[in-house]
Amino acid sequence: MITATIHNEKYQTLVTNGTHTIIADEPETNGGRHLGPSPGEILCAALASCSTITMRMYADRKGWPLYEARVEVDMAYVKEAGIVKTTFIKTIHLEGDLTEEQRLRLADIAARCPVHQALLGEITIESSMP
Repeated sequence: MITATIHNEKYQTLVTNGTHTIIADEPETNGGRHLGPSPGEILCAALASCSTITMRMYADRKGWPLYEARVEVDMAYVKEAGIVKTTFIKTIHLEGDLTEEQRLRLADIAARCPVHQALLGEITIESSMP
């Protein structure tokens, strides 16, 4: 479970899983102090990190010479007729002595990471107030 807590400090938010803590904030242009990534950037970070970890695990399992995997993710959204349409732009950079077939397979594997799959699936958010 992830918990986010905000106090009086605009808009610094402590995000924790009980073991690790990160700071989320808004950029100064939105009234924050830019002490950490914005919530949207954290969402992009989840996709980027899940993709890189999944490729690393696959390459390790196959014994492929993947030296470095880097994934850049940006997010764009537009609101049309009251519906928000979100596009994640994911750019994969691979370094190592890989064949073209291995590179293509790793890109395919990146699309199979759990976060990528969750974002492609039907999403429901249930909110409650105890």
